[in-house]
Amino acid sequence: MSNSSTPVLKRMPIGIQNFPEIASQNYAYVDKTGLVHQLINDTKHNFLSRPRRFGKSLLVSTLKAYFQGKADLFKGLALEKLEPSVEDGGWEKHEVIHFDFAAGDFSRGDIESLHIQLDNTLIPLEQKYQVIPPALTNHGSRFLNLIRTIFEQTQERVVVLFDEYDKPLLSRLEQFQTETDQVHSELRAFFTVLKSADEYIRFSLLTGITKFAKLTLFSGANQLADLSLIPQYSAICGITQEELENNFQPEIEELGQANDLDYAQTLDKLREEYDGYDFTGDQIKVYNPFSTINVLHRKKFSNYWFESGTPTFLVKQIQQNHFNLLKFENDIYSSAPDIENYRPEEPDIIPLMFQSGYLTIQGIEADTQEYILGYPNNEVRYGLLNQLMKFQTPVSLSSDFDSARFYKDLKKQDFDNFFQRLKSFYSSIPYDLNTGSEKFYQGIFYMLVTLIGQYVKVEEHHAAGSSDVVIEMPNQIIVIEFKLDGSGTPADALAQIEAKGYATKYENDPSETRLVVKIGITFDNEQRTVKEYEVNPPLIP
Repeated sequence: MSNSSTPVLKRMPIGIQNFPEIASQNYAYVDKTGLVHQLINDTKHNFLSRPRRFGKSLLVSTLKAYFQGKADLFKGLALEKLEPSVEDGGWEKHEVIHFDFAAGDFSRGDIESLHIQLDNTLIPLEQKYQVIPPALTNHGSRFLNLIRTIFEQTQERVVVLFDEYDKPLLSRLEQFQTETDQVHSELRAFFTVLKSADEYIRFSLLTGITKFAKLTLFSGANQLADLSLIPQYSAICGITQEELENNFQPEIEELGQANDLDYAQTLDKLREEYDGYDFTGDQIKVYNPFSTINVLHRKKFSNYWFESGTPTFLVKQIQQNHFNLLKFENDIYSSAPDIENYRPEEPDIIPLMFQSGYLTIQGIEADTQEYILGYPNNEVRYGLLNQLMKFQTPVSLSSDFDSARFYKDLKKQDFDNFFQRLKSFYSSIPYDLNTGSEKFYQGIFYMLVTLIGQYVKVEEHHAAGSSDVVIEMPNQIIVIEFKLDGSGTPADALAQIEAKGYATKYENDPSETRLVVKIGITFDNEQRTVKEYEVNPPLIP
């Protein structure tokens, strides 16, 4: 794949979501303008949900540049060929009302923060068009008045773009109540203008992470077309495999050389870490664009998306709803209506997990047509587990915790040392975080072993039941059964493994050369840590 000449590497737009800057300063740009052209010609009022840092702001900026008639920025791109020339009536200029909530500070979560951000857009345009705000200073009334005045003065319909409309709401999830929430009510009244001012609007788009029960929040603007699950727009944000290889071959080669990987191995590694997002169920998968351009720029594999911001709102929702994270290790089934709308007052966080990018569509169940959801890639899987481990234990496995020792103990089959470390680890968890349930111990064990780099199965189904944990390592397969003190001994746990055949498929597989190890573990109800364990066959490190 290499040639003798030194390849010219593209400038990566790290932290840049401004299309004019990217286009004019020769930054790398994956051409989505063909889809942009389709969007502006086939639709009018739209909503798009995609995870954070997934290119929504760049899409909004691209639309803004188009509607402002900046044809020179699109030279060499698909839209230049699709759009008629200025002489033939193309590149009509419209006033763009752009509400950039992505840049707003909503950390206080109050109505004043929302008003400040709305004023940042409304006031400059009111001054430009010498609009006298209505006697009532309601922001929705001012918005409607502004749109009408612009049309009357220019005889051109306006374009309305909302970037990250839900940021003010995500900042207040803990105290959010739909019926009484001021921010929610204000936004709902504001969005109603899109319907009442329809004759003065050429195009509108709202982007965000979540849908927040779309029919409630957008009840006054029910003409919005939801693009989120429409296949033809599945790749409007993100990078497809074809786009990756066509646009970044020299950068992929450089990344491989920096990590002692050949070209094919580098593609495989990129796919495992950052690919896998399917937003519509059409099997068109896309890469996380933020992580992809960062790894190509820095030439080091890392969890860039997670490191760019801690998803505390999501972790808190998981904790508050006592959600069993082990559920994510098996297929999760959900209908389109279920994942389309997130309702903060309800305990089901699957819609939030999907819309936020922590789960994605893996397939469609043939009989029920339900979506099959799962982790999109390793970055999400390990990043989320590490974040949850930080919240549930006193250490981070990515920093000050010596996870390598756990791994070495397992690899050497030094179970005495492994369980001594495990006992200390459970003992260090604050009492108020340790529920003392078997599911809690199982969940922490699963996160620990997964984050030290081992393939773990939980609740693996067998003919006679489900095993608690199976760890697959290069030299061994470890089948583990948990018991709480009083519900059985380690010997009882081993007997259950035998009686229910949890290890049978590995032991009877003629192609399996790894040693099969069975372990029974008992947890102390009072001390809330490992009490005893027993290994079969007995092993001497």
